[in-house]
Amino acid sequence: MILKRQRLVEGILDATVNSMFLITETGSIVEVNKTAIENFGYEKDELCGKNISLIVGGGHAANHDSYLKRYVQTGEAKVIGKNRELVARRKDGTEFFIELSVKEIVTEEGDERLFVGFLRSLTQQKAYEAEIKRKEEFSEKIIESARDALLVIDKDRWIKRVNEAAVCKYGMTRENLCRCCLDWLLLADDAKWLESEIGNYLDVGMPFTEDKELQAKHSDGSWFPVSLSISEL
Repeated sequence: MILKRQRLVEGILDATVNSMFLITETGSIVEVNKTAIENFGYEKDELCGKNISLIVGGGHAANHDSYLKRYVQTGEAKVIGKNRELVARRKDGTEFFIELSVKEIVTEEGDERLFVGFLRSLTQQKAYEAEIKRKEEFSEKIIESARDALLVIDKDRWIKRVNEAAVCKYGMTRENLCRCCLDWLLLADDAKWLESEIGNYLDVGMPFTEDKELQAKHSDGSWFPVSLSISEL
């Protein structure tokens, strides 16, 4: 019965998608699951008996034992019971980001204290984040290179963001533009129209007027014609 339960537990651990390392209070690896073997490129006997610092990357290998030692001696948890993003190292030396979760396993009194660590690979997540960042940077370049002035405003028409074309057209710095309400840069009647236009859109979903001809104010006090198009982000 005991053997059957042990095999069941091993089967469950091997089926988990995260790498699992069972270690002693000194950081010595006692057990690993199949996912750990696959993710790190080691054979099981190459890991068991070695210090967990073997798979710690990012120049933090030396710190890991000190975290365990501090916890065992003082109960101060730097890693234990928390999720942390770290860098792990494979057998071939390549490094990748992981999310580490370490918990202490309750053992019999007098037995060596054991800890189990689950390591979730963040490779796909980091790749996704990098792609999102790349697209955002690309979009930023397009916005900044646009010849038309672009102003992002909130529902109360306060300016939150502008592009370089807006800076040039209004003769103001980005910082000063982003302290303005768009109403201040329009004739009074045009400002009232804009307030009504946004209010009708928010209240009843009325479509925005396309290419509305308005007068805008330059920082030198002069007025110039603009064609205003509005869309929600």
